[in-house]
Amino acid sequence: MAALKGTLHINGQTFLLQHGENFEALPEDIKELVEAWLDPARDIMLLRTSGSTGKPKEIEIPKAAMRASARKTGEALGLGAGTRALWVLPPKFIGGCMMLVRAEVLGWHLIHQPPSSQLQVPAGGVDFCACTPMQLIASGGLPGVGTLLLGGSAPPDHLPLEGIDRAFASYGMTETVSHIALRRLKPSPEPHYTCVPGVKVRTTSEDCLVIEAPHLQETPIVTRDVVALLSDQTFLPLGRADHVINSGGLKIHPATVERALEPIINTPFVVTGRPHPVLGEEVVIVAAPRPDQEVLAAQWLAAARAVLPKHHAPRGVVWRNLARTETGKWIRPKL
Repeated sequence: MAALKGTLHINGQTFLLQHGENFEALPEDIKELVEAWLDPARDIMLLRTSGSTGKPKEIEIPKAAMRASARKTGEALGLGAGTRALWVLPPKFIGGCMMLVRAEVLGWHLIHQPPSSQLQVPAGGVDFCACTPMQLIASGGLPGVGTLLLGGSAPPDHLPLEGIDRAFASYGMTETVSHIALRRLKPSPEPHYTCVPGVKVRTTSEDCLVIEAPHLQETPIVTRDVVALLSDQTFLPLGRADHVINSGGLKIHPATVERALEPIINTPFVVTGRPHPVLGEEVVIVAAPRPDQEVLAAQWLAAARAVLPKHHAPRGVVWRNLARTETGKWIRPKL
């Protein structure tokens, strides 16, 4: 029995995802991606990194690795041929590109919606949607989605997940060809990430995650993400090794502090370090300027001292406008 062909539904038109189809009516960025992906003469795709850990750069990804990644997603989430999927991520980044790859490889029906902070689930719902936590929160939820996959940045603890059957946070990057591990958010939330089938993990002497994914490449992928390793397939991310704050000889991960402060601070913020004459560095909160910032700073610092160990609690607040990467991650400023 022949595999079900994937389709792309966009602007009221339906296109069969196969080489030789006429894609002239597609928006230029979508057309370029679709034609490049379906071109049998091309074995490599050129994609951009998000720029969250440095300047954005272009990376060559073998199509064979992308096909393998798509199959792993289908296997891990139980999503096969005929899946109705909502495509709301930019095509130039790995998350958006992989939506097209999954549709073509797995035989999905892909419904395109221009990337936006305000998403709309089509009438009748969809089986699958991948988006950023920012898109989910700004949309006020996405009822009618069967399986939701969140990526691009770590999701906060409280998310509008009503009307969604299953939700997962993903761990991955351009270099790992989308996600290599998932953390269940609904139902029965889990604190740790579990690798997709066939992937194993270990750590370096600095506790940085090392990924063994034979379906992507023969050599292990060494990251700068510090983790608590629970097994060779499960782990807890602690933060980036490049972002560690060395305060009085104590290594503090900003992401860990941020998770503790999320229920306290109801405005966009990040945690970083700034020079200190005695400690070397001290922990501070960076947030956008507010009219009531002096009162808020005192409240936040007091609340932080109540929920965090003494040396992890921020010692000050810096008021500065924050910027995001194109994939929605806050850019941590250097002070």
